[in-house]
Amino acid sequence: MNFDTKYLIRWGIPGWVFMIFVCLMYVVREFKALSEADLNIGNVVSFVVLIGFVGVTIGYLMHQVYFSINWNGTNNKQRRVIDDALLLVKDKERIRKYKNHTWGKNYHEDYYLFEFHWHSFLLSLCIEKRTYLEDRYRHLLSTIHALGALRAALLSSLIVNFVIVLLTFNKTEPALSFVLPGLIILLNVYLLIVSDKGFKYYSSNLNHFQGYFLDNHFSEVEVSTNAEMEQPEIDQQENEESIEV
Repeated sequence: MNFDTKYLIRWGIPGWVFMIFVCLMYVVREFKALSEADLNIGNVVSFVVLIGFVGVTIGYLMHQVYFSINWNGTNNKQRRVIDDALLLVKDKERIRKYKNHTWGKNYHEDYYLFEFHWHSFLLSLCIEKRTYLEDRYRHLLSTIHALGALRAALLSSLIVNFVIVLLTFNKTEPALSFVLPGLIILLNVYLLIVSDKGFKYYSSNLNHFQGYFLDNHFSEVEVSTNAEMEQPEIDQQENEESIEV
């Protein structure tokens, strides 16, 4: 799969999910009118192709909505993204104190500094270890963003479907007015809950993944530093003993 196709599908899935739920609700609510309309295979194929293109655009917008809400929301909500990983690092000051940076003053600058430490850690590894951690990190991050965009799409479709039901109330038969729309909304809510749980799970997984590895890295650096500081004292004692002999 090439680059363009991969991102086309990634952006398209949230949009297609949104369009499927909204179109399905519209068809159920307007079934009588649509059944009386003069539709042919060409109209249906054209509509499906249109949905495919529109879905990619909507999916891309859903990604932007997700990023806007998740990264540019309230400061308290944002800070958990860093703090959940930072809590697992014993020597937190190695991350918080860097040149003239004041930790806690600006969330975005704190996050950039945390990412700097993470990538510096990756660059310090041998190629085999770095490749594995990069692939794992990329997988977790892309899964989180995909679930975040899907969550935004499902929430948006749920809101739009409620509006459709309200606007078309008492226009269809009871089965089409309550039963089928109710099933669509229940499925929408269920998938929204599932995607939200998946988003939180992978977010926590990523936080622990980074936190544990950074903590282990700083612990190894501290042990190495202490060993280097003790080595000159040992060498000096050996030199003094050799002089006495």
